[in-house]
Amino acid sequence: MSMALDMGLRDAKGIGLRCALAILVLATGAPCVRAGTLFWTISGDPNNSYVPDVLSSGDTSTQTVAAVGPIGGGSLAFNGGLTAGPGGTLYGIGNDSTVTGSFFSIQPDGTLTLIGAAGGLGSGFLGGLAYDSQNSTFYAAVLDPLGNTTLDSISPGGVAAATGMSLGTGFSGLAFDEANGLFYGIANDNTGLSTLVDFSLGGPVNSIGSLGYGFGALSYDRANDVFWAIAPVNNAGSALFQVTAAGAASSQFTLGDGFAELAVQPQAVPEPGAGTQLAGGLSLLILLMGRIRPEARSAK
Repeated sequence: MSMALDMGLRDAKGIGLRCALAILVLATGAPCVRAGTLFWTISGDPNNSYVPDVLSSGDTSTQTVAAVGPIGGGSLAFNGGLTAGPGGTLYGIGNDSTVTGSFFSIQPDGTLTLIGAAGGLGSGFLGGLAYDSQNSTFYAAVLDPLGNTTLDSISPGGVAAATGMSLGTGFSGLAFDEANGLFYGIANDNTGLSTLVDFSLGGPVNSIGSLGYGFGALSYDRANDVFWAIAPVNNAGSALFQVTAAGAASSQFTLGDGFAELAVQPQAVPEPGAGTQLAGGLSLLILLMGRIRPEARSAK
């Protein structure tokens, strides 16, 4: 074996190890984030007078919705809000025929666990449910018979308490933007015109802009920093919409009839330094590959 070839092989072995390390940097430094968004939704049950009690899972990348099945035994309408809570567990509010609300955790197979007492929330819990991860507290939009909407907190034990905060009229969706520490909601006037609003606890409710008619079921997608909503909510031909924080709504695909609630499934969010680490790993790999001697590249 020639001296040049021997040196080339030694260089190739050393550089090969360093290339493997660079590839490891790439693999560990760039968390994989799905192109699509996974979500849970509640729709009307055609076998139960279209009472909203059918749990489904959905995927925006494939534009599909798959029914899990009815929940609540047919006696509850899950039209009070749906949200992901601690650990990504799904939570929802089910209302009985007197519109008295109960708080539940919901498993992916549709199994319900009552939190607190049956009917323990009280009446009017129809305007949306959100989980404030910064304060470890659930919040719900509560409507009186005229549609005037106030904000209640719900403890992890299922106890509701009035915050004394007035939100406006006709709320049909509530979400918490954990990246910015703001609540967003959908308010509706007496014509059904939907407006996106934002607010902080104790702060004013700010109108962002009109979405159109019949919007509801708002949910925040942290991985993509957008909101998702349904329109017309709980009606024929319900469609999924993507909504920006500036209030721009764009239709994505039709869900079906009678879709009433929506909750994005939490996804991994890339760490702030992931892009820098990825670029560094690529630069190192290119540099090391360029240093392999021609003799080593051709050696077998």
